Amino acid sequence: MKVEIGPYRDNEAQEVKVHIDDWDVYSVDYSLSLIIHPVLVKLRNINKGHPARLTEQEWNDILDKMIYAFEVKSKSFDSFDACEALCDDLYSEPCKKCMDETEEKMKQGFELFGKYYGDLWW
Repeated sequence: MKVEIGPYRDNEAQEVKVHIDDWDVYSVDYSLSLIIHPVLVKLRNINKGHPARLTEQEWNDILDKMIYAFEVKSKSFDSFDACEALCDDLYSEPCKKCMDETEEKMKQGFELFGKYYGDLWW
């Protein structure tokens, strides 16, 4: 995958080039997480504003939840990989608890990403 997005220009169309290889769509959720995670981190660090219906703190908390979900997705194949340090035994209580909590937090972050997709700008 290769994406080049040029700067905004006053009276010209923005130059955008996107190339997608076959392997990019094999696990598109993973491929996109590699892009979405650093974009969300950058947006959080720029901190130029927030949706009018939210306070800055509420928006930062929402961004943090989205960042967590895409970070785990970009670094782990699944919740087992994310919890591997606690998972000597896949069926142990600490392992199951970690996987359940990780999956729930990721689900929440992905749902928030969908809900606030139109607010991801500054």
